[in-house]
Amino acid sequence: EMFLAKRMKPLIGDLFPILKTENEEIASAAAGVFQRMCSQSDKEMLVPLMEVILVHLLDALKFWGKSGKSDTASEVVAAIGCVAGAAGKDFARFVPGCMELLTQLCGDQTQERLRRR
Repeated sequence: EMFLAKRMKPLIGDLFPILKTENEEIASAAAGVFQRMCSQSDKEMLVPLMEVILVHLLDALKFWGKSGKSDTASEVVAAIGCVAGAAGKDFARFVPGCMELLTQLCGDQTQERLRRR
């Protein structure tokens, strides 16, 4: 598992800048990769990478939340929800204050959507 995580880290790292590209479709697709990765992969393999993934997804959410592009921000929120689900009880440990940040950036409706996931 650690071997696979180490091999995946550079590939995942290549996706981080794409999350904040000016092209909404490409950024949404990158967020979708994280969604699928967390829903289809062996979640234990991703645990060593989750903190890094979440930090970058939250950074992308700040970027898209401030830009007013709610569709792309929603895709990023969905990716955060998938990572949160994969992280399980460890989610709070990885990113303290995540829900408060989501509310700050996107409002209560986005926070509710994340809770439902």
